[in-house]
Amino acid sequence: MTIPSHNACRNNTAASLPHRGRILECGTSLHKLSDLQDYRSGVYGAMAPRTAEKLENHITHCPQCRHFLAQLDRLHNNTRDMFHNDVSNTSADLGWLQPMLDALSLEVRQGALIPLEPLFESDSLHLSEGAIRSLLRTYGSSSTALVSSTEIVPHGDLTAIGTPIEINVDIVVSYPTSPLEQALHVRDKIWMLLKERTDLLVTAVNVHVCDIIVPQEAMS
Repeated sequence: MTIPSHNACRNNTAASLPHRGRILECGTSLHKLSDLQDYRSGVYGAMAPRTAEKLENHITHCPQCRHFLAQLDRLHNNTRDMFHNDVSNTSADLGWLQPMLDALSLEVRQGALIPLEPLFESDSLHLSEGAIRSLLRTYGSSSTALVSSTEIVPHGDLTAIGTPIEINVDIVVSYPTSPLEQALHVRDKIWMLLKERTDLLVTAVNVHVCDIIVPQEAMS
């Protein structure tokens, strides 16, 4: 069992938009995709075989569902790493994971197309807002800190080349690691990621520790 010490995550994810946030643009619900992942893992009764087969056929032709499942796999792997594969720590109170699942539904959406500086005048290069969010989560998360939500804040027109942007990131950290050290580490990783992988004009990377997960044995 895990005991959140507090929950101060910003309400800027799909958690505040339950219908839109928990159903992808293709009409597939996050609940069904989560059940399918359990079914793939061999969880008894997670989903009826015929339902799973039908959903698998849909996923074959749906890049958004495939992307969500890939991100969900990464999230579950990071969660297991955070708790050192201790099932007793992860099988009970995981309500703090819901905002992360909601945030994933935003990341698999394309969002705004952010233009990049082209090598040649005839080129037109773009990076989607969803792709940036996905990068931030993938490279910002670790076995001691999970990125729970991301936000791109433009200072001007996001669809114009060279518009300054701020990056806001919420993280959940595991006890007994230092929240400050984890926040600084995540910030530095994201700075390097954006510098090496994009030419975006990033003016700030703000990391907010919104929850600390404490294993039950640490509370006794």
